[in-house]
Amino acid sequence: MKMQNKEIVDFLNTCVSMKKKSLPVRLAYAIKKNMAAVQEAATAYMEEREELIARYAKKDKKGEYLVKDSCYVFDDKNEFEKDMSELLAIETAVKIHTVSIDVVEKCDEDPKYDSLTMTELDVIDFMLTE
Repeated sequence: MKMQNKEIVDFLNTCVSMKKKSLPVRLAYAIKKNMAAVQEAATAYMEEREELIARYAKKDKKGEYLVKDSCYVFDDKNEFEKDMSELLAIETAVKIHTVSIDVVEKCDEDPKYDSLTMTELDVIDFMLTE
């Protein structure tokens, strides 16, 4: 399966919050397998993102990035955003471990499991089968 960097980043960020949840074993296993499967692409994405920040972000006299309102200050914000959009759109082939939607439904049916939010369901949709 091919995944865009944006989907990989969303998946990994969402998985951080899902780690705290009590999930069916098959679902938790599939999530962990898929996190491992996308890790190489995520690392390449993060390295390239850092290079873009280094290329476009303004620095002070000490070489530290300038930050305003918790955001980097850029010489050419439009060019940075254009390159970031291109980076987020890059696709990577990933071997995905799938899980049946029945397993996910256990989250709502069995009180020993935590329910998933709509955002979490949207993010893991790629790994669900009928």
